[in-house]
Amino acid sequence: MTYSEFITNIRPTFEILFFLSGTIIVFAAFYALKQIGLSKKSITIQSKRDSMRLTAEQCADYMERIIPLQNMIDEEIKNLGINYYKDWQIKINEDSVEVERNSPPDFTNLEKLFASRMFNPMEAFCTYFTSSVADELIAYNTVGTTFISTVDKFYTSAA
Repeated sequence: MTYSEFITNIRPTFEILFFLSGTIIVFAAFYALKQIGLSKKSITIQSKRDSMRLTAEQCADYMERIIPLQNMIDEEIKNLGINYYKDWQIKINEDSVEVERNSPPDFTNLEKLFASRMFNPMEAFCTYFTSSVADELIAYNTVGTTFISTVDKFYTSAA
């Protein structure tokens, strides 16, 4: 058998394989596109899971570290007889916040209160939620009441 005869004999087989390879490539491409969609879904789920994990960690940190600081500051306010945070009224409108006081402020012993040791950790806690890294709705349901009441109580000192 000569080289020319050999090529002539196997040529139909290669043509059939060539035809089938196009069909196989089409199916492989559809499968690959499907995998891209599954990967996107998997990444979305993993991202949500990581966000939930970070939220849980931050809420646990808030309860273990920040709430005791809040309690300590409240105790210091009581022990020092600080009345500065009383008689304030805060009105939150759609586009503004109004702060009013019903009586003259009492600054007695206010300089002895070192509240920033509580505010700095609270601010650090907020960064995860304001940057949308952690889930703010879950955190709000977990620690929102104590966070907002503390901010509401001390907001007037910054106003």
